[in-house]
Amino acid sequence: MAIDVQLPDLGDGIESGDVLAVHVSVGDTIEKGQTLIEIETDKATVDVPSTQGGKVTKIHVKAGDTVAVHAPLVSLDAAEAEGDL
Repeated sequence: MAIDVQLPDLGDGIESGDVLAVHVSVGDTIEKGQTLIEIETDKATVDVPSTQGGKVTKIHVKAGDTVAVHAPLVSLDAAEAEGDL
């Protein structure tokens, strides 16, 4: 099952953030809670964890991108992670 992990709400009034680093690569198998990206807002620098486990099939962002809240960060093949559901 393919899913997109999205940028979660980052706080009141914060609509986007700048990607400082991407910590996963296509082909990586990740666990729920593993850090995907490091993002900077006007208030803080935050590690963004995955909401699911699975195999990374696509990365939608790169360092330097500005990403809106709820925009996709990575796509996962979550078939391996059905036990997490």
